[in-house]
Amino acid sequence: MVIMHPLYTLSLLYVLSSSIFRVNADGETTSITLECGKIKNLSSPDYPKPYGNNLEIHWDVQADLTQRIVVTFHDFHTENYDTLHIVEENYPSARAKYSGSKMATPYLSLGNHLEVIFRSDESESRKGFHLSLSCLTHTEHNTDIHEAFEGFEHIRVLTQTLCRNAWHMDVADTICREAGFPGAYETTLNNTTSGSNETSYICKTFTHRLQDCENFTSSCTDAYKSVVINCNVLGQLGCFELANYTRLLSRSVKLSRDQCLTHCNSYSAMPQYAVHHSGTNCSCIDQTALDVTKLTTNRNLCRTDTTNPTGHWVTLYNASFGFCSKPPELDNGSWNNSSNGCMYDTTVTAKCNDNYELVDGHRKMRCDRATTSTTQDFEWHGTTPSCRKRNTGSADNESFSGSGKILKSNWQLMIVSFFFMYNSPFSFY
Repeated sequence: MVIMHPLYTLSLLYVLSSSIFRVNADGETTSITLECGKIKNLSSPDYPKPYGNNLEIHWDVQADLTQRIVVTFHDFHTENYDTLHIVEENYPSARAKYSGSKMATPYLSLGNHLEVIFRSDESESRKGFHLSLSCLTHTEHNTDIHEAFEGFEHIRVLTQTLCRNAWHMDVADTICREAGFPGAYETTLNNTTSGSNETSYICKTFTHRLQDCENFTSSCTDAYKSVVINCNVLGQLGCFELANYTRLLSRSVKLSRDQCLTHCNSYSAMPQYAVHHSGTNCSCIDQTALDVTKLTTNRNLCRTDTTNPTGHWVTLYNASFGFCSKPPELDNGSWNNSSNGCMYDTTVTAKCNDNYELVDGHRKMRCDRATTSTTQDFEWHGTTPSCRKRNTGSADNESFSGSGKILKSNWQLMIVSFFFMYNSPFSFY
């Protein structure tokens, strides 16, 4: 069983109708707007007849702000040097490339916008491809699991007994991609037990849903009862070799990954990249001083379960992306926040000053993808609460001549004392 945060539990909406998009002219861009509840089909020029040579065709696919896009492959046959690319402008690490005749698993977008690009060279061609485009929607957020991981939702837990010798980071990558993150950062394998016939998964490099992985039971000597997976954050660009750029780095400080992004986000007025390596070392570098497209990259060399290679291999992040603005002002109160500032996936908790109580709104607010703003990528989700002065009640003292003192309040009537004069007319037996 996979425990997925309900926010990222995805449901495919019912197909009501379909449209077909074919592009026959080289260099054109076709815009496709998805309406959830409907499916749209996309195919190569003249499919199923062979496509032409020297083509470059773009499809720009857009869904609602609250949706993600799934690209399903129904038929795919291209010459090995003719390629189909899926690119998400806002998520540089979310790139996929397809060629040949091997059927691909569905692609699940991180955001609500992607571009499909097909390029063919001057030589042979094949029958091409036929794809379908549809929407996936997020379900309601569940705060219980969120709180269990100190305000971070990029932690996933696979609570299933797994063969130790069959575990692979591609499985962790798939779980994170399904949850809306660009792959896995690190894993912690818990509770080793003696194995017998246990579960194993085989996921491909660009598999985006665990259900698309091969799942089988096999005999193993050792097994894990659970795996905690720390997913990559959205601003991750990849694993790069920066040996020639160390002079441009800011002074290294000891910070966790999320603290590093927050540090570099506020380090300078200029947009910064965050540079993180060896688990705790953090530096910042001016984005204008570094051309990421010219760097050598190898994602496996920055894995925490990989032996550190020679050179200066680091994980690079866009520290200007994935942050909300400061939480709304809270009169007569404040927000309790973790050390990762206003980073995506952070939860802040409202706390009122002494003698004030929380009313209206939500006690917790969360930084997530924008669903209402067209100018910001991320915004706070939840209704801002208010802090109201507590009603402590009032006490009025009334004196009664010769009969004592009675304290009245809005919730009780209490006789404090009662004195009787020596010549009282009352008698008690």
